[in-house]
Amino acid sequence: MAQAIVGEREPKPEGDGSSGWYPDPTNPRQYRAWDGAMWTDRTTSAAFFDTSETRYAWSTFLWGAFALVCSVLPIASWLAVFVCGPFALYAAKQNRGLASEAGVAPSSAVRLGVGMGLVGMGIGLAMSAIYWMNWTAFTDWLNSA
Repeated sequence: MAQAIVGEREPKPEGDGSSGWYPDPTNPRQYRAWDGAMWTDRTTSAAFFDTSETRYAWSTFLWGAFALVCSVLPIASWLAVFVCGPFALYAAKQNRGLASEAGVAPSSAVRLGVGMGLVGMGIGLAMSAIYWMNWTAFTDWLNSA
């Protein structure tokens, strides 16, 4: 049944009808390519086009977890401070904007991700300072191994 729409000119996608990816009229869980005149056989998962707050919720969680892990690693602790933690906060900001537009509260994954990101940034900053103040002892320890 999904292949029955291939090559058909109707129903046209909503909007201006220019070529691109549109919700598949035969399957709401996927998108189908419209070549500007008719439907093609190319499909992809609707999750690929997901702009909901859940995408940013898990992104916040993962960046926060990376910040926490990087914060305790020698040399890589600066990643928690300057990369992972800020990305967690950015994803949380995106999630909060989308959640407020949808009229829902941010998910617990966002709160947990922000917490891990902030803790990771704090630990990463402290560890970076400790490594910097004890750099010669640290390099001597690395060279002795």
